[in-house]
Amino acid sequence: MLSTGQTGAQSDSRRQLANAVAAVNQSELWPGRALKVHFDVETQRLTVQIVNSENDEVVDQIPPEQVLRMAAELAGSDSSTNDGGYAQQQFSTLSLSI
Repeated sequence: MLSTGQTGAQSDSRRQLANAVAAVNQSELWPGRALKVHFDVETQRLTVQIVNSENDEVVDQIPPEQVLRMAAELAGSDSSTNDGGYAQQQFSTLSLSI
């Protein structure tokens, strides 16, 4: 969970991530493409997007938008349902296979 009071380690990790993304974007690894890293507030997960650097169109995203929606739905579902944990098992399997 993100908070305004970051620890030194969190601040260092974010700085390292920002530097790594900037280095990739400045390199010629993917001409016409750029990396963007976002924090999805609803699912509390980082997402990495590969975007067209000319028009900012998302070319690919990890994890995909569908997985983020599933995670949000599972997190918001009533934990008292008697599905034997099936929904959580489904999500875990899906997230491991990506």
